[in-house]
Amino acid sequence: MFEESISKQRQQEPQQEDGSTKIALNTAVISTKATRPGAMGVRYQTLSNNPAFTAIASAVLHLSQKTGVSEQEAAQQVILAFRELDAIWDDYVYQEGLAILRKQLKP
Repeated sequence: MFEESISKQRQQEPQQEDGSTKIALNTAVISTKATRPGAMGVRYQTLSNNPAFTAIASAVLHLSQKTGVSEQEAAQQVILAFRELDAIWDDYVYQEGLAILRKQLKP
């Protein structure tokens, strides 16, 4: 099922892309984070048909062309930047929550 999804994705690619950009993006996701269990084929198909996914793939292609790195390297940079941003906000929210708890626990 997963392979069928990739095959369909390749067929639906815009003329300027041969599918390698999305493949590079997917490889970056897989190589930088373990997958969650579940119906991965269905989840992947739903996600890959989302315009936001296509926008991310376009950003990867743009970064690759702008910086001269491979699409896989550009995809990894994009994914790691998203993850770092997410981690920063996780830390911020955690620290804010901790500060609130400390105030509440003061006698």
